[in-house]
Amino acid sequence: MYFVQRWPGYTHARHRHHYAVRSVGISAPRPRLIPCFCSQSTMKKASILWFRKGLRLHDNPALLEAIKEVDHVYPIFILDPHFISPDRVGANRMQFLLESLADLNASLEARGSQLLVLRGNPIDTLPSLFVTWNVTKICFEHDTEPYAVVRDGKVRELATSAGVSVYTPVSHTLYDPALLLKRCSNGKPPLTMKAFEKLIDTMKDLWPTPAPDPPPSLPPVGQLKEACLAVPVPALGSLPGYPERASTPFRGGESVALARMAK
Repeated sequence: MYFVQRWPGYTHARHRHHYAVRSVGISAPRPRLIPCFCSQSTMKKASILWFRKGLRLHDNPALLEAIKEVDHVYPIFILDPHFISPDRVGANRMQFLLESLADLNASLEARGSQLLVLRGNPIDTLPSLFVTWNVTKICFEHDTEPYAVVRDGKVRELATSAGVSVYTPVSHTLYDPALLLKRCSNGKPPLTMKAFEKLIDTMKDLWPTPAPDPPPSLPPVGQLKEACLAVPVPALGSLPGYPERASTPFRGGESVALARMAK
C-alpha cells in the first residue's frame, strides 16, 4: 500500500516538502546525572511535547498545541531500548537520527527551551513524569506502525487515568491512512501507484496545509528543582554494535534541510 509521508525534520515556507529519513527511538548509553528541570509549583500547568519521528519545530501541530495555556513545556525524546540494534536500524540511519536530535536541541535552546533526552520504555517512563512535572496534557504525532500503535494506546490509557489530556495530530503522513482506507473501494488498499494517485484525487476536500511556524520563544521547562536521570545525545560509537562513524555524507537536522532547500 502506498502512503504519502512527511519526513521527520523539515518544512519550507514555500515548497513545504520534507527531506530526511524516518527516525526511530534508540536505547541510550550508560546514563549520567545532569540537571533536569521540574515544576516547583503544583499550581502551574505544564505539557509534555514528546518528539518521536517529527524531529522539527516547523510544520509541527503537536508543538503548537503543547504551548497553549501552559506555564511550562517539557520537550522530550525517549531512547527506547526496543529499537537499539544495528540489524534493526543501520549505522547511517542512526547517525542521521542522532544529528537530528542535536539540531533539534539547538533549535529549542534558541527559543528558550531544551530537549530532555530520557531513556527506557515510554510506558514505564511517562507516568512518573505526569506527576513530577504536574502535566495537564501530552502532545505527540500519530503513528501507524504496529509497535507504536500498541505503545501509544497504552500511553493514552495511562495519561487518561492520570487526568492528562492527549493530543495526537496526523503530521507524519499527509493523510490519515485509516481515512484513506475508508475511501477505497471495498475497503481494499491500492496496489499500484496509479490507483494510489486516483485515491489521492478524492481527498481534495481534505487537502493538508502546513501548520503555522513556531513562535520565536517557547514556554520554558520548569524551574530547576533536582537532578534526574537524563542523557546527552549519544555519539554513534557509544551505542553497542555501531561503528565510530557512519558512511553517509548526508547530515541530519531541520536546519541543515532548510539550508539545503534554500539553495
